[in-house]
Amino acid sequence: MEKKTTLKDDVRAKYKSLGYGDSWIDKRLEQIEVHKELVALWNKRGIKSPTEYAQLIDTILLTWSGHTTREYKMFKLLKLDKEDLHDNMNSAELHFATLAEKETLDIMKSIKRQKKMGFEVNKGFALTGAKKAARARQKYEDKHGTNVVKGENFREFMEKKTTAAPPLQGEEKPPASQ
Repeated sequence: MEKKTTLKDDVRAKYKSLGYGDSWIDKRLEQIEVHKELVALWNKRGIKSPTEYAQLIDTILLTWSGHTTREYKMFKLLKLDKEDLHDNMNSAELHFATLAEKETLDIMKSIKRQKKMGFEVNKGFALTGAKKAARARQKYEDKHGTNVVKGENFREFMEKKTTAAPPLQGEEKPPASQ
């Protein structure tokens, strides 16, 4: 009997074939689901234009990471119209990107009024949600002494991974990142 695959299975297989690790793939699938739910709620609340969606996403991204989508892609040396930013985030970046959108979504869901609210109100929710993620990111960076936002993209990560020296005799092989 032929096994049916879901869209989620297909996406997982695609990322796996490209060399992404299971933990990273799980985070990316979560981010995709949160993002879809957030966009659907924005749509329900009156956001219709692609420009408004892009501005709301930029508000979230800029607030938690310090970069707009365009700036972040340039920072990671990505092709602006061809490469997906989230596909080039490390696990920590992906975590905080998801957290920012999830916080925004939770704030919006907590509002009892389900009517259309307009761009500025939705932008306020996006800003508030992303600020929570920005504070969490700052705490993480302070605790771990490292920046979450990195210029490295997936290609560079894979190049490092494939050109890394093998462990010395008697050393354990380091666990795969992401």
